Amino acid sequence: MHEMGLAGGILEVVLDIAQDRPVKGVYLQVGTLHAVVPESLMFSFELAAQDTAAAHALLHISKVEAVFQCTQCNEITFLGAPPFNCGSCGSADLTISAGDELLVDAIELEDGTMIRKSIPADAELVDGHLKEHMAVDGRHGGPP
Repeated sequence: MHEMGLAGGILEVVLDIAQDRPVKGVYLQVGTLHAVVPESLMFSFELAAQDTAAAHALLHISKVEAVFQCTQCNEITFLGAPPFNCGSCGSADLTISAGDELLVDAIELEDGTMIRKSIPADAELVDGHLKEHMAVDGRHGGPP
C-alpha cells in the first residue's frame, strides 16, 4: 500500500505548517497519475497522524486529471490510462502538463484559520512514486 508512504510525506508538511496547533482539515491536490486510492490515503493518513496535532484532521482530496502535450504536433491530450499516445498524431512522445501533482494546498486549523501553501508532499518520495507507476504502466514522458 504505497499510500502509507505518501501519507507520511503529507503529514510532515502538515505538521511543519501547523507548528503544534491542532489541525481540522488538510486540502490536497492529487494527480491521477499517482493512482492513489482516496480511501487508502485517508486511512493511511489517519494511522500516521495518531498522537499528533493532525490526529483528528480530515483529508479533502481534489483530483487533478492527467494532461499531456505532444512533442511532435504540440496537441494537448487528456488521458486517463495507458497507453499514453497523442490523440491527434498517435505519437508516444509526450510530456506531462498536469496530473503528477501531490500538493498540500491548504490546512485548516481547529480555530478555523486557513493556511494556504501549495507545498509538494516530500518531492523526492512523490517523484519516486510517480516513476514507479510510469515503469509499471508503461507511461511515457516525465515530470516537467
